[in-house]
Amino acid sequence: MPTLSYRSFAAGEISPDMGGRAEQVKYQTGLSLCRNFVTRPEGSVENRAGFGYVSPLYSVENSATTARMLPFIYSDDQSYVLVLEGIGSGVKFYVIKDGAALFDDSNAITGITAANPAVMTAVAHGWTANDMIYVSGVVGMTQVNTRWFRISNTAANTLRLNQGSAIDSSGFTAYTSGGTAQHLYQVALPVAWSASMLSSLRYRQSGDVITLTHPDAPPLLITRIADTNWTAVAATFNPTVDQPNGGGITGTAGAAIVRYQVTTIDATTLEESFAGLQTAKACQVDLLGGSVPYRITTGAAHLWSTGQRVYFDATAPSEVSSNSYVITVTGATTFTLDGTNDLGVAVAYLGEEVFGKSIASNALTAATSANPVTVTWTAVANALEYNIYKELNGVFGYVGTAGGTSFIDLGYTVETTNTAPIEQTLFAVAGDYPTAVGYYQQRLLLGGPDNDPERIRASRSGLFYNFTRSNPIQSDDAISWIIASGQVNGIRHFLDMGRLMVFTAGAIFSIEGDDAGTLTPTAINPRLRAEQGVGDVEPLAVSDVVLFVQTSGRVVREIAPDPGEQRYQSNDLTVFARHLFKDYGITRWTYAEEPTPIVWAVRSDGSMLGCTYLRKHEILGWHRHDTGDGDTIFDLVTVPENNESAVYALIKRLSINGHTESRVERMATRAGITTADDGRFFDSWASYDGTNVDLGNNMTIAEDNTLVTFPYVTHTVSGSGITFTASMVGDAVVFTFPDGTTATCVITEVASSSLVAVDVTDLGNVPGSLPGTFTTWAYAPRSFGGLWHLEGRTVYAVGDNTAIGPFTVSSGTVSLGDPYARVTCGLRIEADGATLEPDNLQGETWSDKTNTVSAVTVRVKDTDGLEISADGSAFQGQETRFFQGNNKPAAGELVTGKLRYALSAKRGATGQVYFRQYDGLPSTILALYPNMTIGS
Repeated sequence: MPTLSYRSFAAGEISPDMGGRAEQVKYQTGLSLCRNFVTRPEGSVENRAGFGYVSPLYSVENSATTARMLPFIYSDDQSYVLVLEGIGSGVKFYVIKDGAALFDDSNAITGITAANPAVMTAVAHGWTANDMIYVSGVVGMTQVNTRWFRISNTAANTLRLNQGSAIDSSGFTAYTSGGTAQHLYQVALPVAWSASMLSSLRYRQSGDVITLTHPDAPPLLITRIADTNWTAVAATFNPTVDQPNGGGITGTAGAAIVRYQVTTIDATTLEESFAGLQTAKACQVDLLGGSVPYRITTGAAHLWSTGQRVYFDATAPSEVSSNSYVITVTGATTFTLDGTNDLGVAVAYLGEEVFGKSIASNALTAATSANPVTVTWTAVANALEYNIYKELNGVFGYVGTAGGTSFIDLGYTVETTNTAPIEQTLFAVAGDYPTAVGYYQQRLLLGGPDNDPERIRASRSGLFYNFTRSNPIQSDDAISWIIASGQVNGIRHFLDMGRLMVFTAGAIFSIEGDDAGTLTPTAINPRLRAEQGVGDVEPLAVSDVVLFVQTSGRVVREIAPDPGEQRYQSNDLTVFARHLFKDYGITRWTYAEEPTPIVWAVRSDGSMLGCTYLRKHEILGWHRHDTGDGDTIFDLVTVPENNESAVYALIKRLSINGHTESRVERMATRAGITTADDGRFFDSWASYDGTNVDLGNNMTIAEDNTLVTFPYVTHTVSGSGITFTASMVGDAVVFTFPDGTTATCVITEVASSSLVAVDVTDLGNVPGSLPGTFTTWAYAPRSFGGLWHLEGRTVYAVGDNTAIGPFTVSSGTVSLGDPYARVTCGLRIEADGATLEPDNLQGETWSDKTNTVSAVTVRVKDTDGLEISADGSAFQGQETRFFQGNNKPAAGELVTGKLRYALSAKRGATGQVYFRQYDGLPSTILALYPNMTIGS
């Protein structure tokens, strides 16, 4: 009877197609099933912590196509999750920080009707229909407490409560007093962004700004100013410094035409503006639309030349307002606007204004020291100085810099190698909006518009939203190039990995730049690195490699530099777990670095996959996860919180109070678990802890014979910290003595709001004299509320270190039967694992034998409630185990050491060992040692 050893499970769940490959290291460290268990880099396996309820989405029917989360990480201690969702025809987002949604307002509740629908009174609330509120602290109508509502029919002092549908409060307890309604902080996106775009948007953060892109809308900037102060505006890709306007020119009378341009240099960023505007001229737009450009006639000679720009302010016709255009001169008082063909029907506009982008005169003598020309303009706020450019042979070249609002030209040499920023019209119309966004070497990257899918544009160095260039080209100018490689490879993603990595629909490229690796307009140098196409899922930077999902969604690869090869290594990470991806693809994923490095991924069927990944140590193990009965996950993000990677999920839960609800949930931490009820091993969990935390709240146990209904010596409890009511009969107050023993005092009668009669159920365990005053006490109710998000669902719980349930949630509450001071309640997580079939690699094979496992020794850490079986069904429960070298631990105490399980395996079994944890208790398996009998 050999004793086998399974010392590592780091390879995770292995494909059944590997069933005959016992010689493979992956087989020797793998599992045939790893469901709701997580493999750790050290080789152990532990049950997954549960997702805890955070907040609902506005629309109960929101899904992967109408809702999205974005991580916003400013620093390790300032991180947020932005929850975007389609609301009506538009999109709004709200903000989560440290596991809770942020509110921007609150209002006292002064009344709630017991009617259908429920109407709340909150004087001068200032809220509007479809806003979200959270209610707590109501006395009397407690059925509305700890609940989210969408409001409607708002008046100055009243509003209707909805949750999927109107709330019927006619059967609720009557409202008595108190309560607070908190208003969810939300920000609306510009109208160009719709819910259908959320599933395929791209994003990238820099500092306090996230840039969003989508081929159907102009790029969007979401900016954080404070926790509840965010903006969402369309990006403007022009210099942010104002141009100097109101330009004028004076000098010696003559017949020469002289033209100047003036720009602002910002004192903070040193960014240079566009050329300022000359005084306006009255004009007539002769024709709008047709097959010819807009034709302009000015009241006086315009003095401009072909190739220059003019500007129409906001008072101009909508077709041209707030836009600048390159012109083609057709006469002294006429010109056309380039690029305005076929924009509409012929319509005439009279008496509008057009501003020149140069300051010109046709009645001066050319500037000399004897005949200077003076150029003037209006001051610009925060200007460091102003650059002046003069026209020479059709080019405006630099002639000088001024610290004030005028410049005297004494005939200075024109430097045509130094020109003012050249304006471009970018990302302005449908088809030109970029798909991909990224940052590299202090440049913003935008790429992949529908009209030019291989095009990449990079901003000026250090100026993310400035795409201007110079003539001739300067090294810090904006850049534009295409990735051309035989077939059209639309740009999907960018990632900075020391070199710029460009991910396209057909291949992966690196941008090498110049000899120093710097990207400039004259040194781009793209190189093909891998010939696998990349899908819509954003690549993940994990240490020094990149993980990406191929176009099909069913293959995950890593790409890493290989110093000895021209192309990078591109390795398939799904080859040993192909069964997890058959017929399914990955639609979202995120990387959680701490405490265990895991890639969490959403599968297209709404389940979740995890991949424990540590490349330098050759750790790669896949595991599968599901949540609830028929519930689905459709998005995942990770942000740092409390020195860990906090994983948030968008989950659609079924049959919640008769409807489907989509909500945000957060995976619990495994840190700090010392007893069985410290953990959160239920999904959509909520918890209660009645432990007194205020040392000023003293409770006294006394022998008292005065209550008339007790004609014998009994005990009473009195003190502060609890307001006793008649409904608390059957609940308990639990006292803890200095040596750790407890006295559970079950309430038998309520004498007043501060005095109750009790039955001490464990009096025999109480040391010394029972009467005394305590600060170490806890209130233990028999029911647990605050579960409206699980209305109608079957739930389980851990109460005071004991697994209890099942229960059905009704009116947001479960009846626990007995009183419990600490409770965690939620949807059961069925965690199941199984070893692979054993085989003998040194001698005669075991694969053709009947192999029976009669006992298993399991090395565990911080574990309770683990069950073991030899055939996958005969789980016998905890009573079958005993502890080697230890007595059986006290209730709630977690075991670290070896557990011995005697099994009743059937003859002819596979020799596999199955393990299970579904009581909501922690379990970590370090190794398995089965005793197996080899048959014939």
